Amino acid sequence: VWRAYCTAPCQVDADCQPTTQSHANAHSKTGDILPFICVEGACQRNAPFWEGDLDEAGHPSMILVTAATPSYYKGLTNLLASIRYWAPHHKVVVYSLGLNADMIHDLQTVYSKNVMAVEWTSSPSTLDNYPPHVRIGKKYAWKALAIQESLKRYQMIFWLDAGSVLTGPINPVENIAKRQGLFLAKGQDTDMKPQSNTDTFVWFGWDKAQFPAGPSYGGGTRAYLYPSRYIDSIVNKDASCSLDEQCIAPNGTSTNNHRFDQTTLSICAYHPFVQAPHHTEYVANDAAHVLPQRLQPSYRFVWTARQHCHDYQRVRGNYLANGLKPLDWTKLANRTGPQPANHRVHLLDQRKRQFPPRRQQSTAKMKHQENQPRGKRYAK
Repeated sequence: VWRAYCTAPCQVDADCQPTTQSHANAHSKTGDILPFICVEGACQRNAPFWEGDLDEAGHPSMILVTAATPSYYKGLTNLLASIRYWAPHHKVVVYSLGLNADMIHDLQTVYSKNVMAVEWTSSPSTLDNYPPHVRIGKKYAWKALAIQESLKRYQMIFWLDAGSVLTGPINPVENIAKRQGLFLAKGQDTDMKPQSNTDTFVWFGWDKAQFPAGPSYGGGTRAYLYPSRYIDSIVNKDASCSLDEQCIAPNGTSTNNHRFDQTTLSICAYHPFVQAPHHTEYVANDAAHVLPQRLQPSYRFVWTARQHCHDYQRVRGNYLANGLKPLDWTKLANRTGPQPANHRVHLLDQRKRQFPPRRQQSTAKMKHQENQPRGKRYAK
């Protein structure tokens, strides 16, 4: 419902206010803080409203899941800040890959409105039951196991790498997962084979040269529904591979010649009896593919930023420092100016505002010329 308000034109704040009963009740609890405000002719979320306590009954069934090492903690906090903005009603489960006590404490307190659990922190934990190579971050065996573990517990999950960031509402993910059983994306390369070790194909019973493949499936953005036809063919098969070091990370592999979790996922997804669908159109791997105004929703609502985006955490910090003061998210550092030339605005109403019809442009030009002195009317 709120997406319609976040993309609607406006003149004053009153034009942006929802009329549904659930939003009206939420508004009454927050006093004079409006859920949406009018900024530069477009309705946008009002950060102070959404930072408050949320209605527990409104939490969606899809749980967001991620994992982080200490070196990715900064990216994790920015991801959580973007989740707080774009998916405030969703709960998050974080898997700890060596996070220290202070980091875990912050997740359980500062980010507690969304973070419902921090796993693999107790001693002994489930992580201790896995082979030693699973605890090595750069071998990425932990990812498929965390996905399998969380999926069985929560039934429907949306996995996001800690370096990623949300840039729009994630409603399509849940709808697609419920309808198809999973949500996957491609796009990092054009052929998965050059960056995939031969021994991994052998483990799955394939000849690398004969395997019917294409671009790699992305390991950092995926959602699953339990039960579905993809549990045994992708989730469990991928987890079984991750338990064997010679499958997930054969001898001699590194990030220069092997994609680890992306390779194993792609082999499972490209299987002739699986042929998993993908929705790469919703995922951006470059800043040019998302709107520079972070408050406005991008069609590609996941950006695999690899910790290169800190906008949401920066604004969240400013908000906490300034109290309940409205923030103009369009004035972020290094984010001002026109949109990139190769960026396509996918929302129809935004296209209407930014690109008026040709007839309207011609009429405006004619009126401008008529108002000019006769000698200058057709100077150009």
